[in-house]
Amino acid sequence: SYDVHVPHDAPYTGADLDRELLATLERYGLDSKVELVVADSRTVEPPPRPVDLLLVDGDHSYAGVSADWEHWRPRLAPGANVLFHDAVASGGFGTSVADVERFVSELEAQNDLERQPNAGGIAHFVYRPSA
Repeated sequence: SYDVHVPHDAPYTGADLDRELLATLERYGLDSKVELVVADSRTVEPPPRPVDLLLVDGDHSYAGVSADWEHWRPRLAPGANVLFHDAVASGGFGTSVADVERFVSELEAQNDLERQPNAGGIAHFVYRPSA
């Protein structure tokens, strides 16, 4: 998990959120499979192994989403699940940001991504690179 700790108005810190996330990962038996890295997702050196799950939920500007996608796309494993948060205005739990929605709609035209049903405000794709 790559994330930056940025100041915000909440009464808790990034370290508080990390402790909560680590406790949740431990509760579900995922703590040995997830490493928390505090870094910029657009510039950090990704792990050497292919990525099976990519959740883009950082800078919600068009340039930010695009930069995350371009940085991580070459590292995707065939069949990887690719999720974009705040990409679908579906009502209920769905939330969207116009720039993210626009970027995701452009991705739908790419041949190597297969659109899946949305999960609330999350757009879901499966990466299927051509051979």
